[in-house]
Amino acid sequence: MREIGYLDDPTPDYVNGLRKCETLDSLRAFAQEWADICPDALGAVDKLDEASFQTFRNGLLNHRRWGPERQTAWVTGFRPIPMPMLLLHVSLIAESCHVPWGCAFNRMLDVGQIKADGDKFTLHAALDAGKGE
Repeated sequence: MREIGYLDDPTPDYVNGLRKCETLDSLRAFAQEWADICPDALGAVDKLDEASFQTFRNGLLNHRRWGPERQTAWVTGFRPIPMPMLLLHVSLIAESCHVPWGCAFNRMLDVGQIKADGDKFTLHAALDAGKGE
């Protein structure tokens, strides 16, 4: 499991790395690399076949040019991959409390909202009720 310091924010690295995945195999390797803090993304990636990967990749690169209905359909089908639940929750707390991402993450870890579970971090069940699917 990666160590996350109080000033760390892995979100830009995740987003930039995700955009560099040009094949399904590279996306699978990327998701495996990030499985410690994005296990829901790994689960979603594992369900992709080549056709759904192409749909995902097209949307990832072009969704900002699409209308709201098409954007919603794309996000609904793939939401755990571009927006993993743990990254999302920590980002919301960091933003609302005006603190660095790593500070929010470590505080959530301290109070039990995030748990170190074997080789990955997981959100407390009450926070992860939707499971992103």
